Amino acid sequence: MSKSLLRGRLKAPALVSLRVLNSPATLGNRGGWFVSRCTVAMDRPFATWEILKDLGFTPDVRVISEIRPGLSFDFGNLRLAASAVTTGWRLTPVILFTGIMQGSRSIAEVSFEMPRTIDSQEMCAAWIAWHLDQLSDGEYHPFRGDEWLAIGRANKLLLPWVIDMDAYEKRPYCLVEKEWARMMLKRLQSALLNLDDNDSVSFEFDGKILLIRCGDHVIPVSRFFVNVRKVALS
Repeated sequence: MSKSLLRGRLKAPALVSLRVLNSPATLGNRGGWFVSRCTVAMDRPFATWEILKDLGFTPDVRVISEIRPGLSFDFGNLRLAASAVTTGWRLTPVILFTGIMQGSRSIAEVSFEMPRTIDSQEMCAAWIAWHLDQLSDGEYHPFRGDEWLAIGRANKLLLPWVIDMDAYEKRPYCLVEKEWARMMLKRLQSALLNLDDNDSVSFEFDGKILLIRCGDHVIPVSRFFVNVRKVALS
């Protein structure tokens, strides 16, 4: 199998919304932090069930599934079963993966889900590899099937939660020294006592000074560390 798997590749993700906090962020008087996040919308044109067969999953009558027979893959130290099921109060159709992972000195139960349709074989392999690695001490080492698992690990940036995590790690922010933060929060606490329920608190950062606007009060904070690539409030 080549480094690129056989079935269709990922289409370029469409960025639906991304609010970067280099403009005033809002904190309601009775609310919590409003954290901006990146929402990615992607087409999922391929049937996960068929992709699993391409990866080497084979029919297994022992696996209970809405699509019969179910599928499984024997890694040597793990028989990973794939079942087409409907879960949750919204009755969402998914592929449920289950099994018992056995190591020389450990044993772990495997259970995770995947959508019934997915973008590519690479994404499917990455989905499985990520979950198996989470149950291992670092990286899962099967007796067989390690080739497509390696391809999956190389494509982990296709996973929706990894995309979100990467966007969060790269978000703009500044770091305020503890002593100055303590003074800032003390003044902010006093200012909040005089606010109405509909008033808001805004945090602004221009690259030099962090400003907190609390009603008619303005609290400047000028002692902070700034990541050179990041120029706004975390």
